[in-house]
Amino acid sequence: MTRISHTDPYRLRRQADYPDVGEQLDAIWKALAALPSLPPDARQMLTRIQHVKTTYPKPRDSGASALEAVND
Repeated sequence: MTRISHTDPYRLRRQADYPDVGEQLDAIWKALAALPSLPPDARQMLTRIQHVKTTYPKPRDSGASALEAVND
């Protein structure tokens, strides 16, 4: 007997529709920056990210994120 197997390429479709990983992380860190407190490790990572964004700012006309705008 021959088996027929149908596979749904949902992984490929999902992957194509998800935002870029960098955009996802930026959104997460923006949300975390708005919280009144964070665990020490998360606060330390947020501080490092903000330092990099301050050290190497995007040009004003690049659509810089809210996290970068906070550091201006």
